[in-house]
Amino acid sequence: MKMAFKIVGVLLLLKLSLFSHTILLSTIDNEDGTMEVMGAYSTGVTAQGAILKIQSLVNKKYLYEKQLPESGSLIIKIPEEPYKILLEAGKGHVVEKIGDILPKNGFKKNLEVAIDIDIAFWITFIISTIFLILSLIVSLKRYKIQKCLVQ
Repeated sequence: MKMAFKIVGVLLLLKLSLFSHTILLSTIDNEDGTMEVMGAYSTGVTAQGAILKIQSLVNKKYLYEKQLPESGSLIIKIPEEPYKILLEAGKGHVVEKIGDILPKNGFKKNLEVAIDIDIAFWITFIISTIFLILSLIVSLKRYKIQKCLVQ
């Protein structure tokens, strides 16, 4: 019985430690052409030292990159093109957010690529299709062999 309580206690502590460092990202429009980007952990501690990156969705280039100060927030100019915000705070602590704060006159560059499908998807799709075709060929050959044996 004591062993069961110990196991449950260890599992609960392990579960709590897994969720104790969830990173949060929020943005506020200052309505003066800038926005405040804030990073913090779910525990309430600021994400001081985390790397804030702004990446263009048009050409994938980084438009901005800086480390968060002690306050955990930065005021930056709103990009003139579609963007996403990345906050990297170490091992497995990465959060992404599509930029939802627009400049006053809208984006100067439009996002021309409607769908950005990862190359890994296509590789997986092609390999799966090849295996499907091969399995159909093998099944047809077995069917023909069994049909010949039955006659």
